[in-house]
Amino acid sequence: MSEQSSKGAQAVVRALRILKLFSGKQNTLTIQQVVKATELNRTTVFRLLSTLVDEGFLKRREDGSYQLGAELMVLGGLAGRRDTLRQVAQPIMQDLVTTVNERSTLEILATDPAGKATMLVIEEIDATHRLSIRDFAGNHLPVYATSTGKALLAHLPEEQASRIIHQPFEALTQTTIQDTADLEQELNLIKKNGYALADEELEDGLIAIGVPIFDNQGTACASLCLAGPSVRMTAEKLPDLTTHLVASGKAISEQLGWRN
Repeated sequence: MSEQSSKGAQAVVRALRILKLFSGKQNTLTIQQVVKATELNRTTVFRLLSTLVDEGFLKRREDGSYQLGAELMVLGGLAGRRDTLRQVAQPIMQDLVTTVNERSTLEILATDPAGKATMLVIEEIDATHRLSIRDFAGNHLPVYATSTGKALLAHLPEEQASRIIHQPFEALTQTTIQDTADLEQELNLIKKNGYALADEELEDGLIAIGVPIFDNQGTACASLCLAGPSVRMTAEKLPDLTTHLVASGKAISEQLGWRN
């Protein structure tokens, strides 16, 4: 690690330690209190506090003390909502997998390290078949090539969806959507039908169905998926699988407070 990188990492650690000083019992701190708690010099503490204020993680009060800022509240809220989503979805997903015996995933819109919009798999429940598909838990998947991504895109605000739709598409298989106009046309159908299909668009031999999940504000906040190999996810079975998936997606949304 270079000297510059080492100093940058040290600054991040120090800033995080300062944030951890705030608690329910100690929700405001003076610069003197931070200096004493961290054993850093006053100049370093002031520089770190100023940076945290500039980024919105702390707020400087009129009396000169500091409190947690709006940006940290937003991040905390997002983390809380993700945990709530998983807690609500897990038993419903388990019932779904028990009923249809195909893998189910719960995914949210995220950003990969390169800054591209992706679907992040935050929960995955596997089927009992010997012939299975690879695990996706924790992976970032392309929005345009997944049933979950397309299901969510179809219900996002137009401006947000447009930014994602106009990102470059990579051909992952011979059936991966490559044209923005084709994707927009499919999204219109998905919105009408209530579900999305990815027919070997992410991987050869992989079929997936996705439905959107809505929160109590009616905002599409996640997607639920059933996926399996094409030898099992046949045209004859897809209607029944889709019916169960749609019902499970609706159940999760309703427990999050959504009312259609």
